[in-house]
Amino acid sequence: MNKLITGGLALGAGTHDAKLDNAELVDILAAYRRRIAGNYRVLPSEDINKLPDGRMWLSSKLDGELWFLISWGEEVFLANPRGAVIYGKIPILDQARAIPDRTIIAGELHAIVEGRRARVGDLATIIAAGKNAETEKVCFSAFDIVQDRGNLIKVSYDDKSQRLSEVIKTAQNLRVVTTEEINTSEQIKQRYESEVVTGNAEGLIVRLESGLVYKLKPSISIDAAIVGYTV
Repeated sequence: MNKLITGGLALGAGTHDAKLDNAELVDILAAYRRRIAGNYRVLPSEDINKLPDGRMWLSSKLDGELWFLISWGEEVFLANPRGAVIYGKIPILDQARAIPDRTIIAGELHAIVEGRRARVGDLATIIAAGKNAETEKVCFSAFDIVQDRGNLIKVSYDDKSQRLSEVIKTAQNLRVVTTEEINTSEQIKQRYESEVVTGNAEGLIVRLESGLVYKLKPSISIDAAIVGYTV
């Protein structure tokens, strides 16, 4: 592990805030982040009907952070697009040991909470606890496969989704994002009203065959006056 990852702080029985010391992997993660950022569009709920009818994939938006689940050599670990690493004995990684070597999976790292939807602040609170962190309350929900056994993946989202389900065996802290194939904007509108308007989800993600990805979230307008400032 020392040849691949250096440093770090305690995170329960594992380690976080370590550094990925592998230029090839760092480049792959950064390139994916740039490509995905270029494909994402924010769509106000009132413009849902502007989406063209046709083959689309719809999923709930999780309130967490983009991380990658990586199997490399004899190690399985998590890394974010900036090369920060979580590794060691935490439930997510214990449940991911069967992932094939040289496989990179993109997903949302988020908290598991009861009685309400999780928010990104819940994840930050768990990680900030350091050696006292309740890592059993951290979950990785996969939504894309970047590299499969050393091969960069350039296939339809439908094929990627199927491959994810083959690679990842669902467990308490490891999941594949539930995705529904749809064909009309009316189906999106119905899901938005049942999940987002009710507060059960932060938003929706809509993927088009073209590769464009739309984020659907409520918009809030605030009129405010600045009455003072400080440097």
